[in-house]
Amino acid sequence: MLSRARNWVILTFTAVSFFLPSCGTISTFQTGKTIPRGKFSFGMGTSFGLFRTKSHMVGFPLELAYAAAEVNAGYGLLEFLDINVKAVAGPPINTDDESKSLSKYLKGAALVGGGSARLALAQERWGFPLSIAVGSGYYTGSMQETRTNLQNVETHRKLTETVDRVIFVNVSRDIWSWLTPYGAYKFYKRLTNNHTWENQQLTSKEAINDKLEGYGAGVSFNVGKERNTHIMFEVDELKDTDEPAKHYQKQAGMGISVEF
Repeated sequence: MLSRARNWVILTFTAVSFFLPSCGTISTFQTGKTIPRGKFSFGMGTSFGLFRTKSHMVGFPLELAYAAAEVNAGYGLLEFLDINVKAVAGPPINTDDESKSLSKYLKGAALVGGGSARLALAQERWGFPLSIAVGSGYYTGSMQETRTNLQNVETHRKLTETVDRVIFVNVSRDIWSWLTPYGAYKFYKRLTNNHTWENQQLTSKEAINDKLEGYGAGVSFNVGKERNTHIMFEVDELKDTDEPAKHYQKQAGMGISVEF
C-alpha cells in the first residue's frame, strides 16, 4: 500500500511540475545528503524575494518583489542517486509606489516547474566528513503584466518566459544529529523570451541566452524520532555573469520536508 502511494505521489508531482507554464526558481531546500535508495521525500516551502528579468527592449524590464510557495518531491533511485521535482507559484507584493502600481495589473501568479537529478560524491553515512552531491536540473517559468481600459479590454501586455538548465553542488555537514548547516553553488544557462503587445497586437519580441551563477546557504533543524523531518531556513542569490545589475534574483525562505 505504501509503495503504491509513493508511486502515485511521484507521478502526480512529475506531471504537475513539468506541465506548468514556461522569474525562475533558485531555492535550495536541500543538504548535501542524497535521499537513500527506496526512500521518498516530500516538502513545502515559502520565500520572499526580488526578481529582475533581463531585456534590451526600452521600458520592458520587470523588477518586482514577490512571495512564493513551493512543493517538492524526491525519490532515492539508488544509494548514490536521487531525483527531485518542484512546482513554485507566487504573486507580486507591494514594496513601494512603483511596484504597487505595477503589481495590481499582474494577472495571476508567476509559475515555475521542473526537476533535477543528483549524484552523491561523498556522504557522511558512508564515513566521509562531509556530504557532497552534484546535480543537474531543468526548469521553466513565466510572469506577465497586463493592463486594460475602462471597458476591460486589454491595451497592453508584457510577457517574460524563462527556460533554465542548471548544474549545482550541494554541501553539508552534521554539527549534531539535529543541526545541519548547508550550502550550494549554482550555475544557470538561461533562455529568456520577452514579448510586448499593444492593443492586442505583438509589437516587439526578443530572445536572450545568458549565464548566471549564484549561491544558497542555510541551516536544517532535524527533528523527530528518526531525525527524518527537516525544518530549513536559507538565503539564495543569483546574478547574471555579464550584467549583474540588470538581471538578478535574491530571496530568503523557510522550508520543511520529511523522508519516509
